[in-house]
Amino acid sequence: MKVAPLPENEKERLDDLKNYAILDTLPEIDFDDFTKIAANIFGTPIALISLVDESRQWFKSSYGLGATETPREVAFCSHAILQDDVFVVPDSFKDERFHDNPLAVGAPHVRFYAGAPLKTPSGHKLGTLCVIDSTPREFDEEQKEILKALGRQVINQMELRLSLKEAKSAATTKASFLATMSHEIRTPLNGILGCADILLDSVKEEEDRKLVRTITGCGDTLLNLINGILDFSKLESGKMEIENEPFNLRENVDQIIHLFKSQIKSHHKLIHNHRAPSISISTLIRMFPRGFMVM
Repeated sequence: MKVAPLPENEKERLDDLKNYAILDTLPEIDFDDFTKIAANIFGTPIALISLVDESRQWFKSSYGLGATETPREVAFCSHAILQDDVFVVPDSFKDERFHDNPLAVGAPHVRFYAGAPLKTPSGHKLGTLCVIDSTPREFDEEQKEILKALGRQVINQMELRLSLKEAKSAATTKASFLATMSHEIRTPLNGILGCADILLDSVKEEEDRKLVRTITGCGDTLLNLINGILDFSKLESGKMEIENEPFNLRENVDQIIHLFKSQIKSHHKLIHNHRAPSISISTLIRMFPRGFMVM
């Protein structure tokens, strides 16, 4: 028996393998489908998705085999990941590398082996999609191409699995950031609103009281917005509910006018010089009778 040498890029290959976070994970039907299809297409009793780490080959999916892993030094897949093409052993007893291999002379009695390297987009071969038989057989070029095509789909599934994991991680990070920032903003805002309420009790002039009420109203609006950010997950999940509540339209318009009063005055002259129709603030306010409510 000959032990396969390590790939030249072994460190980078192992880093790439670990990045997929797939080793020692639970069975997944998407991968089990590939081994079942491969075994049925090629008529072999065993098909495996094998991933080779530092010391073993671990089976992400196995069809027709009860084991979950074997030592790397006896693994046929350790030889297969050194190849660019499908690695085929027509008869292990006639191959000096495997004639006395424990997996050939003992269970599962590997006489025939064909493994397509699972090559990542970065060029690293993480393992194989392989088919195994206990009797010698041949493997033609068309069968090699089919096995390679199935191997590419296994890699695509691993890429999809990794993308979903990264997307979930990004969503969790975003939600945590929004919650933290909302909390940090809400704390000083509550202090501002508290001071505004105290100030309103001490202010006597009505015009000044309007300004303080504007501060309070804007603060309440901002606070509601921040509280809404804390429930951002409801929007993403489609559970956001629109509330039907009455509000005082004239009061809201009055607050907006006071908020932008200085900007309105600064642009009033420019609008007048262009002979554009204008409307005074008092006229705008009179358009909404006091107590006017909108549902």
